[in-house]
This record gives sequence, structure tokens and C-alpha cells, in this order.
Amino acid sequence: MSTAQLGDRTAPASTAHRSFWILLWALYTTQFIGASFLSTGLTGILRDGGADLSTLGLLQLLGLVWPLKFLWAPLLDRWSPRAASGHYRTWLLILQSLMVLSLLGLALVTDPVQGLGTVVILAGAFVLFSATQDIAADALSVRGLDSVQHDKGAGIQVAASYLGTLWAAALRCSCTTCGDGARQS
Repeated sequence: MSTAQLGDRTAPASTAHRSFWILLWALYTTQFIGASFLSTGLTGILRDGGADLSTLGLLQLLGLVWPLKFLWAPLLDRWSPRAASGHYRTWLLILQSLMVLSLLGLALVTDPVQGLGTVVILAGAFVLFSATQDIAADALSVRGLDSVQHDKGAGIQVAASYLGTLWAAALRCSCTTCGDGARQS
């Protein structure tokens, strides 16, 4: 890895190794796959299922978690569930697991319109986990890269978010295709 551990903090490496850049790509892409799917794909699925527009509008309020993440960001910087394993590494492992579990929970909802309460709770949980992962990923990026590499790190964040958004769109299209095929049978 391109970083050296100092207690529970990550010290910058002189140059980030390829594996560190891949890690950043993966972290930022995965958080945006789910977030983009929830903001666009889930809305389309619910609308196709007959949800009214006011419900869909209220569902978009879940996105307000992202601008409010500054409220709990200091907690992530100061406390780690398992500092011996790496301060932000521990947060990232926990948050990735929680993101996957919340999306798997959403996948188990057979009728999203009828189970709208469950959908909102699981989507809200995912958005919270995703925004919190962004805090940890940003901190890892800032602390794991030399200051001259921060611009490249920011570029990876933006490019990976676009890639995640594209994959979410592909997922939405595949859900639509699967759904149409099931209706025709």
C-alpha cells in the first residue's frame, strides 16, 4: 500500500502506488452506483409501479443527507471502531458492508410501491452510509496523497462518480428490460 500507518492516522506517502489509486476509484464508484440508482432508477421503478409524483418528490429529500454530512464528519475523524486496523480503513469496511446490506434489503422488496415504508428506510440507510463513506474516502485520499497529488485524487473522485452514475443507469435499464420480459411471459 502507498501509505504508512502512524497510530490511527494515515501518513502521506511520497507517491501513491497503483493499488491506492484503484482503491480510490473503487470507493468513489461504488458509493455513486447506489446513490445514482436510488435517485433515478428507484424513482422510475416506483413511478412504473404507480407511485404518485408527490411521493417520488418526497423520496428525493433523502438526498439532503449528503450536504449535512459535515455534522458527523468530525466524529469519523476523531473516533474509530478499531483504530489498530487503520482509522479510515475500519470505517470503510463497515460502511461498504452496510451499503451492500441495505441494497440487498432493497432487492428483497418484491413490490416497492406496496413496501414503500421499507424502501424509504433502506434507501435512507443507504444514503446515510454512502455519505458517511464519502467522508472516510475523502479523508483517506487527503491523508494518503501528497499535496501535489490532491488534484489527481479529486479528478478520480469526479470521474469515478460519473462511472458509478453510468453503471447505475445500466442497472436501471437492465431492471426495466427484466421487468418487461417478465410481463410479456
